[in-house]
Amino acid sequence: GGCMWPCFFVLCSCAVMSAGGAASKPSLQQQHRPLGEPAAPLMQAQQGAAGGRPQRLRLAPSVDASGVFQHRLCALDTTPATAQPGEGGAGGESFALVLVNYKLSRPLLERLWSNATVRMCADGAINRLYRTFDDDETRSRFIPEYIRGDLDSVEDDVRAYYEHKGTKIVQDTSQDTTDLQKCIELLLTLDLEINQVVVMGAFGGRIDHEFSHYHVLYRFPYVNIVLISQKRVAFLLVEGKHQVHDTHVGPMCGLIPLGDPCKRVHTEGLQWDLDGKEMSFTGLISTSNKMVASPVSISTTDPLVWVAEIQGFKDHPVDLNSEPVCPTLDLPLAPGEGEGE
Repeated sequence: GGCMWPCFFVLCSCAVMSAGGAASKPSLQQQHRPLGEPAAPLMQAQQGAAGGRPQRLRLAPSVDASGVFQHRLCALDTTPATAQPGEGGAGGESFALVLVNYKLSRPLLERLWSNATVRMCADGAINRLYRTFDDDETRSRFIPEYIRGDLDSVEDDVRAYYEHKGTKIVQDTSQDTTDLQKCIELLLTLDLEINQVVVMGAFGGRIDHEFSHYHVLYRFPYVNIVLISQKRVAFLLVEGKHQVHDTHVGPMCGLIPLGDPCKRVHTEGLQWDLDGKEMSFTGLISTSNKMVASPVSISTTDPLVWVAEIQGFKDHPVDLNSEPVCPTLDLPLAPGEGEGE
């Protein structure tokens, strides 16, 4: 069945992508805030005049004229594999790719890497990226702009390789935040015109790491963060109205209230729709549900995790005859860069 009372559940997942796009975007150099003038933290954002809800912010999900959040997974769109930092792939949408420390699917990595505007590795993920490739010619085509974390897992030879290639290493020694949280915080200090953060490697590793990734969704509720693996995706639905489109996702899906109870949830377009019932992690959850229409409409009074499978994904190998995909632009330093170097 689609809805069930207290039970164990299998972690699945789904995704989101901003639907707007400026017709003409400035270069990355023009977008950068001068060093020492970071963007205001998201949690200190101004409140909107109506109902105290946050105004639409950089990295927030797309909202249509009716105030409905629009969710599409455009990061997997097929685009030429020659996109350089700043150009943005995925049909003109721009996103930051963050790799976390779990095994990387080569086809998915190539698709997301070629579509991303900026790439960042969370601490030990850089070791996995290095070992994904068997030769330096291929490896040199996948150079991230940033490595971020407390750097306790980065191997010395791997660090030296990427430093030589121009990757900026930004250390944060705090033990009160995860490496993924550190990455999100760094992205919020950069004036990059991006609409979304796609986190690859979010599922399938240690269970405490996986829950820490869900924690980041709740820690930054108005940042458009998508957790992704080759077979599943997940993102947060904040309080309000949403439409989830079947771009690359479904049909199997679920709604999981991992935080506070959701007092009322309405859906249209699922095999087992919800009709205003309360959902909570100790009460009603929805698993093994199915998208039977697109978009699926969801209204929730409280934040709720949408999860779904990925469908229709095919290999999209990088063209090794194109120019290297590496940090050729003068990306900004960030507060704290150079610590521990």
